[in-house]
Amino acid sequence: MLVKMQMTMMMALTMLAGIALADAEIFSEEIGENLILTLSCDDGEHLKIVKAKYWAPHSWFCSDQHNAFSVTSDYCNHQESCSINTSPNSLYGDPCFGAWKKLAVSYTCQTCDEGKLLVKGPGCIDPCEGGNYIDQENGCTPCEEGTYSPGGSASSCSNCPSGKEVAMGYIGTSESDCSLREEIGENKILNLSCDAGEYLEIENAKYWAPYFSLCTPLENAFPKTRDHCRFKGSCELDTSPDRFYVEPCWGQWKQLVVWYKCQACDAGELLVEGVGCQVSEVPEVPEVPEEVPVVYRDDNRCGPKFPLADGSLSQCNPDDRKGAVCCSKWGRCSKQKKNCSCPTCVNYGRK
Repeated sequence: MLVKMQMTMMMALTMLAGIALADAEIFSEEIGENLILTLSCDDGEHLKIVKAKYWAPHSWFCSDQHNAFSVTSDYCNHQESCSINTSPNSLYGDPCFGAWKKLAVSYTCQTCDEGKLLVKGPGCIDPCEGGNYIDQENGCTPCEEGTYSPGGSASSCSNCPSGKEVAMGYIGTSESDCSLREEIGENKILNLSCDAGEYLEIENAKYWAPYFSLCTPLENAFPKTRDHCRFKGSCELDTSPDRFYVEPCWGQWKQLVVWYKCQACDAGELLVEGVGCQVSEVPEVPEVPEEVPVVYRDDNRCGPKFPLADGSLSQCNPDDRKGAVCCSKWGRCSKQKKNCSCPTCVNYGRK
């Protein structure tokens, strides 16, 4: 009976999820490899990936990339726009080396419930939960942009260290949420770099005309900057209009602001430039055979009268084809027992 009730509840939840998804318009996009697929929603909406498939459509013996849906979801969910590089081994692996690949994505654009705030990363949250506010008697007061607070009973917001701030659109709950911040005007080159062994992780980017309110910021500045610089030790950004960024407001002076962090791979991982952290394979060290010292002569001589080239005592080889068993009194390896049984004979080859 209990199992039947559980199954009924699961079916009901699945039907509700299906109804909610059916109410939202589903968009579908397809694109070939070595291109950029940009998914975007209207202001205030965010992406929700429904399906994703990365495969070689003209190769019957190749299987699909099994984790395409989870990778695409992690990369694009809860963002207003997302640019996907379809080059093999860029975001996805290569399910079929040498064959032409294709990406198909289905997604919806969703809005947060009333009272919820859309934040890049976690998605829709209650602004009075999870930090970044000051506890007041009449509710919560959000912290100023760029500062952080753990929330709860916090009575003040904290500033990030010099040169850092919480990235625009993010909720800061501790100092670890503080990002490096760089800004530069148009027609210049912004150089971002990290220490050796570290790589860039872009948190957000804004390209806009700060002194002209009628211009809206370039909507894909963040995903474009992220895709260009991610997993690189250094990165150059050209702020000239229509060079790297599309012109958001012709004739007006533009500015670029980038929030980023310098990350390091986990222990046992190796940074592959532009690709990411991969498990490093430790090469097997071949075993070096133990060197066996040479104690036998080629002329069948032995004993103290006939030393080796280095002056050490020569012996008889018991495995020699002649079957020598001892060194006779004449300094010759012998197989005759009478030569081995004499008191003056020395056995140098066999005990």
